[in-house]
Amino acid sequence: MAKSLTSSSSVLATLETALAEIPSTPEKLEQDPSALSQAIQILGRHKLLALRVPQRYGGRELGDLDWFCYQEAIAHYSGTLAFVQTQQQTAAAFLAGAENTTLKQDYLAQISQGTLTLGVGFAHLRRKTPPLSAVPTEGGYLLTGQIPWLTGVNIFTQAIIAATLPDATILLTIIPLQTSSQPTGGTLTLSPPLALAAMSGSHTVQADLVQWFTPHREVISHKAANWLAQKDQQGILNPTPLILGCAQAGLSILEQAHHQQNSHILHSALQKLTHTVIECRQTILEAQQSPHYPLQEKYKLRARAIHLATRCAHAAVIVSRGAANLSNHPAQRIYREALVFTVTGQTTAVLEATLQELVE
Repeated sequence: MAKSLTSSSSVLATLETALAEIPSTPEKLEQDPSALSQAIQILGRHKLLALRVPQRYGGRELGDLDWFCYQEAIAHYSGTLAFVQTQQQTAAAFLAGAENTTLKQDYLAQISQGTLTLGVGFAHLRRKTPPLSAVPTEGGYLLTGQIPWLTGVNIFTQAIIAATLPDATILLTIIPLQTSSQPTGGTLTLSPPLALAAMSGSHTVQADLVQWFTPHREVISHKAANWLAQKDQQGILNPTPLILGCAQAGLSILEQAHHQQNSHILHSALQKLTHTVIECRQTILEAQQSPHYPLQEKYKLRARAIHLATRCAHAAVIVSRGAANLSNHPAQRIYREALVFTVTGQTTAVLEATLQELVE
């Protein structure tokens, strides 16, 4: 699919150079954690893992449009690589806003130089009863409970995780991404990689913590009890460049099939879907730039993008015929990635909007 809007910065050129250095195919990245880890390291060497971090901390301080285009482009190439590197981008953004100045300066310098990789684990806060708690103790906090989804074991070395304090406020702190025990008796146990239907190369696990001690020096910041709910509402459209990149990947396969078969039906389907994706993309960009865009309309746009990604991925499967049933076929990979982007960062409001879009 031809790009209808390009970034004004050099970040896309840098990304293109970095992607050309990755020796593995997107299909291998989706299933092989060692290949994915190598790809993340290559992005780090090109200083592409702290894009939203202020320049004074070594980041690129990318603007909204450039960030949108970057996320879209990397998801077009590989949804798995896009998803996993977003974990690090999020961690870097958390650090940039940290109350812990020493930790912020030290970690951001390493991230911007590509020498430190860091994941995140906070989606469990969306549950009615968050499963990980933190209790104040001398010198820090004791963490007990579970992190049901923690991405990037053997890819990231550490992760910023969220735990709920007794007063319902949120603690953001750092833990190692390996099974560990402490002299004080605290334990951190990581499960084997979860049997995911898609993006198994992300090495997503479950973490169980028992009286795990985190000292004050490793605390990133404290957040209000409704922090994630507010973050979700303010960032309804944040995942859409990844979703649209997935849609464009499906369209690229449709375009290849059209060139090979020169079918009128293929040409018509490609034109209509491409036009719909471009129109949705433009509306999302306008919504992101408007401070008064109605909230419910943003939910509808998120749902529309999700529906388009699944339609384009399904179209890629259709034109690939029986070969699309092979697990290492590009159309099958994109179809699976569309599944992940359908449920990533899902709140009840997003779920309802997506179902409404589907039935209408």
